[in-house]
Amino acid sequence: MEETKFCTNCGQKISTQVKFCPFCGAIQNNEENDFSNGAAESSALKNQSVSQEQVNNGSGSSATVISPNESHKNDSTSDTFASKSFAATKDALNKVFEFSGRTSQTDYWYAQVGLTVIAILGLIPIFIPIIGVILMTLIYVALAIVSIALSIRRFHDTNRSGGYYCLIFIPVIGGPVLQVFMAEPGNEYSNQFGSEPVSLT
Repeated sequence: MEETKFCTNCGQKISTQVKFCPFCGAIQNNEENDFSNGAAESSALKNQSVSQEQVNNGSGSSATVISPNESHKNDSTSDTFASKSFAATKDALNKVFEFSGRTSQTDYWYAQVGLTVIAILGLIPIFIPIIGVILMTLIYVALAIVSIALSIRRFHDTNRSGGYYCLIFIPVIGGPVLQVFMAEPGNEYSNQFGSEPVSLT
């Protein structure tokens, strides 16, 4: 039977006649290769244990998997808010002369965000002499009509008459009281002003 020994580098069992380990290529010093089989076996088991651990851990390193939903959470939130605001504002503009029906609580506030942005952008024409002032005036008149119609439909959603909008003309307290009414949730079912609105947001 051929005599064997263990490689001094990798611990694999090899023939005593070889000068190079067929597994790792290390040079074998036959004169100094007198360590015990127990030590060699221990080295081999150690290497095997390390290899198994590397397999279990994914080649010795643990990779942190980040969910796409988590990595883009802020972006998604921002996109969702912008899209909802755009949809609600577009609906409000399309219903500029619609003073009947109902508008949900969330649609109202998202639309108000969009209308505020338009109002800010509406200041740009002020730098254009004469024509700019006329254009800016038309923009703000249109926004006022849209806002009034939107508020009246919001009152309808809380089963109140659109006449409550006149509260805005009461000094000091009119505006805050109006906003409190706007913040109230709407009726869950049909009321005298129509069926429950389908929220766009």
